[in-house]
Amino acid sequence: MKTLIKFFVFLLSVHFIFGNDGTFLSNGSVIYPINETKISLEKEILSFKCKDRTASVNVYFEFNNPENYPIKSLVGFVSPFYNYDLPENNKPEKLIRKFFVVVNDKILPYTKKWSQCDTCQLNDFSNQLNEEDMSGQIIHLFEVEFRPGINRISHSYEFSASSYVYLDEIYTYVLETGKKWAGGKIKDFTLEIDCGDNQLIFIDDIFGKDAEWAIVGSGRICNEKIKEDVFEDYDIRLVRIISGSLKIQAKNLSPERNVYFGLIDNTWFVSRMFNKGKFSEDFLLALSDIKYDDFYREIQLNPKEIQLLRNLLYAQYNYDFKNKEYKDFFSQFDWYMPDPNLKMEDIKFSETHKKCLKRIIELEKIKK
Repeated sequence: MKTLIKFFVFLLSVHFIFGNDGTFLSNGSVIYPINETKISLEKEILSFKCKDRTASVNVYFEFNNPENYPIKSLVGFVSPFYNYDLPENNKPEKLIRKFFVVVNDKILPYTKKWSQCDTCQLNDFSNQLNEEDMSGQIIHLFEVEFRPGINRISHSYEFSASSYVYLDEIYTYVLETGKKWAGGKIKDFTLEIDCGDNQLIFIDDIFGKDAEWAIVGSGRICNEKIKEDVFEDYDIRLVRIISGSLKIQAKNLSPERNVYFGLIDNTWFVSRMFNKGKFSEDFLLALSDIKYDDFYREIQLNPKEIQLLRNLLYAQYNYDFKNKEYKDFFSQFDWYMPDPNLKMEDIKFSETHKKCLKRIIELEKIKK
């Protein structure tokens, strides 16, 4: 699953390099120069706000042109075509939405092309062109003039989440291209991730041992790391967000992999992928069944397991159990942060969790 990022396209006798979205639908790219080694990337602040399976991405760059004259570069931003079973707004023309590049307080014009491969001819979009005739990647092209000294570039867009095997939401961003600037490093890098309140985020730790991790709000950087086949190419950490966001800062970052994060399950903090042995297989299967209307009445759980399922819901809201058995059981998970000030009646469940709780109570009555 390693993402390839070095690609060349020939256009009007100009060679340019651009970040490639690789395996997953939900990718972006830093902006980086065409055969340019003089300009350095001094600062990058990358911000994700993820809501309703859509990521709004804002990137702030500071580049330094050490020369006393402007340097022009043609820059490309690449995204893949959508899978045909994805929502309507993921059609090729709408995969990357609300795309803007602002250089030194000026919005840049861009052209949008598509190509079948990384070295194939660039094509215009056409209303007469059938979707099945288009494959490969979408390319936004724009020209940047780097003035002498510091240049400020803001880059923003939005896109929909991907999913894979046991992962409900995946968001990625091509960061390896940061090594293409002078010095081969991003001198000052900040990543901010806001997936909303009461979440358990997975993220690949690509930031180095000296990186600073912090919760802006309340939560915990979990000690537990996940080593499963689906994550075999990654160094996955879990981050528990009660409220607020995750912030990671690194100096002189020369990234060897791209930003990769998301939600393993956007309803439950446990998963068939990494909680085997702590729960029965029937219990783990019930986690998905309880989210849907069709099959939850057929869940094969005994009354004690149904009670555990209900209390898992309260544990995800950090209820401090008076029952020692439940408190000890959930305390084995890093994401459980019991709040002694929280009363059960004060818990504000999400609409999804309200629906799950209603079904669990119904199951309790059925299984009596």
